[in-house]
Amino acid sequence: MCCLGVRLLVLFGLTGVSFLLNWAVPTVPVLGWYALQATVFAFMLMGVDAYAARHERKRTPETLLYYVAGIGGFLGTWLGVIVLKHKRAKKVFVGILTGISFLWIVVIWWVATHKEAIFSFLGVNL
Repeated sequence: MCCLGVRLLVLFGLTGVSFLLNWAVPTVPVLGWYALQATVFAFMLMGVDAYAARHERKRTPETLLYYVAGIGGFLGTWLGVIVLKHKRAKKVFVGILTGISFLWIVVIWWVATHKEAIFSFLGVNL
């Protein structure tokens, strides 16, 4: 994935499939489907990069791994680091991934603690 257009395609593709899955299984919210897909996609991307590293093939750029973690796949990226034992020795990668994860945890916490205000701003009745 080289350019902004492809990255936006991945983002919108994940979002579109999330809405389709929510239509098929409405008991799971759209954000739940999105988080699940982003996690699986990030883990698969880490697996592809780990395979390429072991077999001396063309690697996945770290910026793409950061991007996928930033759009919600931080759990899948961490699973790749822990389960696949990939990029554990790269302190910069682990540090940036920790920062991305911290930002996501703060956002999730803020939304969870302020959901009434968010819903009233959006005009949604609970």
